[in-house]
Amino acid sequence: SPLIPSFAQEFKSLRDELERCEFVAFDLEMSGLNNDPTTNQRILGLEPPWSRYQHYRKTASDFVTLQLGICTFSTEAGEGKEGKQSGGPPYLSARPFSFHCFPGRQGRDPGDRVVSFQASSTRFLSEHKFNFNKALINGLNMMTYEEENHMIRDHEDKLKRIDESTSGSSRVLPTKHWDITWLAQVKKLCQGLLERSQKGTAEAPKDTKSEENAKKNPDSAGKFETIESEEDCLKAQDCLRLTPKNGFQRKLVYDLICHEFPTLHAKKAEIKDNKPPAMLVFVMTKEEIEAARAQAITKKRQKFAEEMADRIGLRAVLEAI
Repeated sequence: SPLIPSFAQEFKSLRDELERCEFVAFDLEMSGLNNDPTTNQRILGLEPPWSRYQHYRKTASDFVTLQLGICTFSTEAGEGKEGKQSGGPPYLSARPFSFHCFPGRQGRDPGDRVVSFQASSTRFLSEHKFNFNKALINGLNMMTYEEENHMIRDHEDKLKRIDESTSGSSRVLPTKHWDITWLAQVKKLCQGLLERSQKGTAEAPKDTKSEENAKKNPDSAGKFETIESEEDCLKAQDCLRLTPKNGFQRKLVYDLICHEFPTLHAKKAEIKDNKPPAMLVFVMTKEEIEAARAQAITKKRQKFAEEMADRIGLRAVLEAI
């Protein structure tokens, strides 16, 4: 897990121990317990246990768990002479686990929460050397069922929009002059790519020179990048490299190729340091395009499943208990 490097291995060990243990004990370190400063602790201590529990359950719900400690207990056979599993009395074996926790937020997920800290609880943890940095930086997230369902719906809606875009059922057209100019250049390059491919002299891409374009036309600086001519592309591939300035321009490219160039396929360049991400346009058969689209959807689903497993985090531990 990217949130806690050792979480995957620790979680597997915990599940193995839970299957064989006889009972479990757990302890929490929280950012606070009581959000009502008017509560008289002495009077509350005279209340029945269920009343005190309901009070603390209600007030503690406004705080977050910073650390979850779990200990499993199993009865082991006693060892006899020379380490043999016989002859000795059985004993109780304890196996502790510890998970730092803190609600996180990645991308546009709904897990960004407001966190409250009680002064006395924070001071108590600090005095007992609690590692706040480890909890805040590497803390295990926890996603509720409601948040999980919300993210699943959003992801399915996103895949549906992608499918509609690639299937040609919808199209977005530019309205700003720099987007119109940029898309016209893309269309010209795509036409040239097809012509070169048919002649067997297709050339591969080369990055654009936005700085030179900005010097020639200062008004266009920061608005769009002019794509180099076909002669400047890299050689020996049926491919173009485009550099859209934003997600909207990428959408324009996808729609253009889908509606006007059925034998071309566009995808993001898999370059981590590329900002904004470049796009590669390939000459492909219709069968290859359909296979590439299906593979892209499969990868998106797999990546989403991995991200969800990380975001669920602490909930998976509690469900295992």
